[in-house]
Amino acid sequence: VTDKTKTRASERTLKIGLTVLSAIQRHKDNVSVWKQLAGTDWPETNWVFVGQNGKPLFPSNVNHRFVKFCRDKGLRLIRIHDMRHTAAVLGLEANVRLEAVSQALGHTRIDVTKSIYAPYVQILADEFTTALDDSLNESLLRMHVLAKDSTEEVA
Repeated sequence: VTDKTKTRASERTLKIGLTVLSAIQRHKDNVSVWKQLAGTDWPETNWVFVGQNGKPLFPSNVNHRFVKFCRDKGLRLIRIHDMRHTAAVLGLEANVRLEAVSQALGHTRIDVTKSIYAPYVQILADEFTTALDDSLNESLLRMHVLAKDSTEEVA
């Protein structure tokens, strides 16, 4: 990425999980092989993702490869940017706090994240229902215990 970010919140550091780290390591291993084969023709850059020629990948080429990957795997075709939305929804469905998802996405306000993703995440609605049900059951149990204690005192 060579362009400036949209907002200051967009400039952030995110941890990389072991799955992503492993994929990047495999890519680095491939790049090392390409670099050896190219010898002195290999351009030295600071790019992580380069083609077999060592030069930065063109966005259109990345998109073409992504489309081919989706088709080869029988996956529904989405835009690369849509993977950001998929990651947000998967995070929320895995009970990642809304604040953490919002921060990872670089949203300046949590209500932006909530308005975009909450309608697609059934678990958020279910969480309310479950919590309310648990609270009602706890209250009913307390009321039952108190009523039982008061009738025992009378007897």
